Parts: sequence; C-alpha cells; structure tokens
Amino acid sequence: MWVIKFKDIDPDTGKISQEQVLAYSMNPLHADMICEALTLADFDQPNRVYFSLHNVDKNEDDKI
Repeated sequence: MWVIKFKDIDPDTGKISQEQVLAYSMNPLHADMICEALTLADFDQPNRVYFSLHNVDKNEDDKI
C-alpha cells in the first residue's frame, strides 16, 4: 500500500509546519501520478511538497 502525503516547509527555517495524509493507493504508478497531478494543480504553493511512501502492512505481508 502506498500512502500519498504532503508537507509544508517553512522557507525561512526549513522546518516542516504540517504533514498530512491525503490518500492511499495499491499501485505505485498511480501514487506517483496523483502526486504529480497535485503538484501541477497546486503550482502557486511553492513550499508544499507532495510525495508517496510505501507503507508495509502486516496483513499485506501475510498475503505474499
């Protein structure tokens, strides 16, 4: 499972002011596409970074 998140970075201090989960995806390509689309749509927020992380679930490991 891939977690799609964003974080806002303070340009003066470099500290993360907030970090939030936006969505989940089972497909890494879809997660990357969602991050790219959000970045393009939110171009007027230069201090916001969209990214995805692979989140290994215990139940997901049991299915393998």
